[in-house]
Amino acid sequence: FRSFPREGDAGAGGEPGGSALGSLFDPPTEMTFKGNFEAAKACAAEEDRWLMVNVQSHTEFASMQLNRDTWSSPAVQEVVRAAFVFYQPHESTTEGRKLKTYYKVSEAPTILVLDPVTGQRLWERTGFIEGAALLEDLAPFFDTSPASGLPRGAAGPGGNKRRLPQ
Repeated sequence: FRSFPREGDAGAGGEPGGSALGSLFDPPTEMTFKGNFEAAKACAAEEDRWLMVNVQSHTEFASMQLNRDTWSSPAVQEVVRAAFVFYQPHESTTEGRKLKTYYKVSEAPTILVLDPVTGQRLWERTGFIEGAALLEDLAPFFDTSPASGLPRGAAGPGGNKRRLPQ
């Protein structure tokens, strides 16, 4: 027989205080860069990969949706690991506030693709996006790297607010 009071204490995952529902919205720690923004940028430059930044909000459901639906997708994880260094700060942290100010991010969640050498914003998406649509939008980045130059359609100098064509 099941013991609902005991399961409630242990959480659905079997760990004290844990929750299966809560774990659905966990950030993608297995692919997230551990460190600060400058270290992520340096790592991306050294590994010749683009820098993807996902500024999150604790209060916006779209942030949780990205974690649950988009970042948990095996296809998205594979592509992000191959072509990008992924950094995910929350807007309430010092790093998150700095990024929001510097890149003029008005709301979270926002996903940015940056050139790790120059810091230039090459692509931006605000709100939730399905994994397949994200991969389609980011396709120009898959066959290029920061050393080989900007992907076709990416913003050039002074045009860092343009998005790649849909």
